[in-house]
Amino acid sequence: ETFADPKLFLQGKKLVILSTKYNNTDYGYRYWFNRQTKTVVVVYDISDVKNLRIDRYYETDGNVSESRMIGKYLYILSNSSFSFPYEVYYGPMAKGSVQTLDEAKFNTDFVGSTIQPQKIEGKLLSYNLTKKDNATCSDIEYVLPDNETMKKFDFTPSLVTLSIIDTEDATKETKTKVLFGDVNQIHMSLGNLYITSNLSTSYDFRCGPGMFCAMPYYYQGQNTLIHKIALKGDTTSYVASTIIPGSPLNQYSMDEDSTTGNFRIVTSHFYPNQSSQLFVLDPKLQVL
Repeated sequence: ETFADPKLFLQGKKLVILSTKYNNTDYGYRYWFNRQTKTVVVVYDISDVKNLRIDRYYETDGNVSESRMIGKYLYILSNSSFSFPYEVYYGPMAKGSVQTLDEAKFNTDFVGSTIQPQKIEGKLLSYNLTKKDNATCSDIEYVLPDNETMKKFDFTPSLVTLSIIDTEDATKETKTKVLFGDVNQIHMSLGNLYITSNLSTSYDFRCGPGMFCAMPYYYQGQNTLIHKIALKGDTTSYVASTIIPGSPLNQYSMDEDSTTGNFRIVTSHFYPNQSSQLFVLDPKLQVL
């Protein structure tokens, strides 16, 4: 197993380390996402640096996309991309492919019911461990636009898990929300989480004169799907979604006005013309 791109948060007497855990073995043809890729979070109590104590070990499916911390609450977005077999994604089975999302259950390990204490370096250490599903198919929030709108765009299907951990209370259950979509960049204010996803538009087929085209190639126009989720501690509620042209460069392309609640985002696109735009959206994500 390998741990990639670790991140650290220090809050009071708590040290949080989170990372993506994976291995290079084949996860099998029958799985549509890699269950061997995990988001791992370890919370240490560092009150006494000579006697560190692990308060919590948390693990969920998918790689770490983004993370933020507000006060004692840690917010983590984990992404599980689908790897559909060719004949399912493009072939005659494609029309029924959504039904197979019933197979997508996410396992989470965190503090809970007691099992046997363990000895480490001669010291008896007790710990609690539970395992449960983050969500079943009926719990997943489908926040994409309607079918007619989505016919105009191409997108990468995946599942996003939002995990909210109370780093001060090791006995408190981790709250989770599972969304159908993907994560490009995010912006987080004290009260809202904005998740952006890539949507592309295919333009005319291109193949130069006299060239042999082994595969079709299309110009891609970039668009951004924005979701707004209200946050209060470990409580979340969906607010709105919208689509705008172009794509943001990074997290610094976005902000929220604390007075008006308006959201500002700068996007760029390179086809058919190269340009950048500034959009100002109201609290319901309507373009002002």
